[in-house]
Formats: sequence, C-alpha cells, structure tokens
Amino acid sequence: MIAAVIISIGLFNDYRTSVESFTLSHIISEFYSNLGSEFLGIGITVIIIEGLNRRREKERLKQQLIREMSSNDNGFAVRAVRELCAEGWHKDGTLRGINCKRADLTEADLTDADMEQANFTDAKLVKTILSNTKLMGAILNQTDLKGSILTKANLSGAQLRDADLEDAILVSADLKGANLLDANLKNCDLTRVKCDENTKLPDGQFWNTNIDMKYFTDPKHKDFWRSPKDYSPAHDDEADVENDHKNETPYKLVCPVYDRMEKTD
Repeated sequence: MIAAVIISIGLFNDYRTSVESFTLSHIISEFYSNLGSEFLGIGITVIIIEGLNRRREKERLKQQLIREMSSNDNGFAVRAVRELCAEGWHKDGTLRGINCKRADLTEADLTDADMEQANFTDAKLVKTILSNTKLMGAILNQTDLKGSILTKANLSGAQLRDADLEDAILVSADLKGANLLDANLKNCDLTRVKCDENTKLPDGQFWNTNIDMKYFTDPKHKDFWRSPKDYSPAHDDEADVENDHKNETPYKLVCPVYDRMEKTD
C-alpha cells in the first residue's frame, strides 16, 4: 500500500513537471507565431498600399500626357507622344477617342497607335508618321496632313472632309467608308489603297472601279480636279488669280485737261 502511494506521488510530480514545461513552450510558440503573422499582415498591407499608389501615379501620368499630346504647342505634344509610346500606351487602347482638336503633332511618330474614333479636327499632322495606325471612325476634318505617312493605316469610316493630304503617303491604307469630300489629294500616293462603294471622293461621288484616282492626285492629269469651294485645301488659288486678271476692266488713263480740249474742239 505504502509503495503504491509513493509510486502515485512520483507519477503526479512527473505529470506536473510535464504540464508546466508544455505550457511554457506552448506560450512561447504561440507568441512567436502571432508575432510572425502580424509582421506578415503588415508586410502584405504595405505592398498593397504601395501597389495602389504606383497605379494612381501611373494613371495620373497617363492623363497628364494625354492632355499634353492634345496641346497646340508642338514641343509639348511631341514629347508627350514619345513618353506615351515608351510606356506602350499608344497601342493599348488608351488613345481611343482622344480629343486632339487643333493639336500640333507635326513630325510626331505614332506608328502602330490605336486612335480609333479620335478627334483631330483642324489639327496639324504635317509629316507625322501614322503607319499601321488604327483610325477607324476618326474625325480628321480640316486636318493638315501634308507629307504625312499613313502606310497601312486603317481609316475605314473616317471623316476627312477638307483635309489636306498633299504629298501624303497612303500606300495600302484602308479608306473603306471614308469621307474625303473636298479633301486635297494632290501628289498623294494611293498605291494599293482600299476603297469601297461607301468611300466618298473629293468631288462628292462615291468610289467605283471605273474611277481613275489620278484625277485627284496628278496635277498633270488633263482633268485634274480642283474644288470650286474657296475654303477647301483643294481649291486652286492660282486659277482664281488668272480669272481675276481676265475679268479686270482695261485700264484707262483719265486726263481732265485732255478731255476739256476734246470738248472745245
């Protein structure tokens, strides 16, 4: 009996020591585990906040560059185009529907840009590189496109009324459904250009396979077309001067003394 009591006391002491030891190690383990979780949570929160800040800053920069691209200050506009292209924003849809009315984008390089339904009314795009651009449904009325490069540009459904395309290169460009009423196509390269029955030509007629486009592009063509509207870039100012000379009243020297002498005689 005494032996059983002694054994029981020994077992109890061992159990108590084991419980105390387990509890302390458990508490320490839990503390470090919670501390690690808190640090991990803080780290993730910081990363998320930094990511959101970067995204906001990027969006702010993007909107600023779009505003500068639409400037009538050529320096601002061209620099903005370079930065937009460097970020790849010129072809990711950012420039769709952009309002560049009266902007000066002379000699800017917008190769591969996606500017569907953009507004370039009365803008300067002189010698601007627009190769392989998406300009479907874009508004380019009264736009100065002299010497611009529009090789393989998609201008389907675009509005080009009174646009000045003198010396422009539109090799393999898509002009299906485009409106070119009163546009100036003098010396314009229309090699392999795509037109359809909805393409309105400068003289107001719709394109068909029987039309010789040199009628609009070649100044040496016997019937080279010029617009009768004096506000059109295709209007022939030289012809006006010639006609003015033809319609001038012949000059008559007026001499009152001579006239009186004639009457006296």
